[in-house]
Amino acid sequence: FGGMPVGWHAPEGWATWSARPRADIAFDLSPGITPSALRLQLRVAHARRLPQRLEVSVNGTTIETRRVADEAEHLVTLPGTTLRPGPNRVSIRIDRTTRPRAFRAGQDTRNLGFALMRVELLP
Repeated sequence: FGGMPVGWHAPEGWATWSARPRADIAFDLSPGITPSALRLQLRVAHARRLPQRLEVSVNGTTIETRRVADEAEHLVTLPGTTLRPGPNRVSIRIDRTTRPRAFRAGQDTRNLGFALMRVELLP
């Protein structure tokens, strides 16, 4: 993928945390490639204590909105028809970021939104 241009902390190996309530992924799709879906694997920080709305948009169009009230991994599968040849932007938005230290869940003082663990284009 082309990159994570807006709203991200540095990658941690297992995932990359969003630093803001909204974070984007940008990539170019070559002409002639028509994926059936785009799959995102993510986990929202502290959602059990602070339920949130998760919204995923592709190229400015909201594709899915769901309520997240647990810290389980969530799979979001977007129809391939939402992607176009050339530049694409996937925006993931939640209501708010949290700080683990505020929940006595470690010493991390960063604002964390969601952990993006995997992005996959499905044939």
